[in-house]
Amino acid sequence: ILITLVSMIAETMSSFASVPASTWAIIDGITSVSFTIEYLLRFWVCDVFGTSAVIWVLRAMNLCDLIAVLPFYVEMFSNSDMSFLRVL
Repeated sequence: ILITLVSMIAETMSSFASVPASTWAIIDGITSVSFTIEYLLRFWVCDVFGTSAVIWVLRAMNLCDLIAVLPFYVEMFSNSDMSFLRVL
């Protein structure tokens, strides 16, 4: 999460204007995919402690995690610029 926040802040700074946009996209992609893998692994083992998948998904922490990673996939699979979703 810290890497994502730092890269998003650095991307808007004038001192990093010479960094190619593809670099920021790669950092965003790597962190989003690793966060997704972590989320899916937690979902996969949620029933170990007797919690149903529905209850696990509806917990506030897990909903926030899902909302945090969704803008990356919405932007990736849509044809329009959805970068405003990053604010969520």
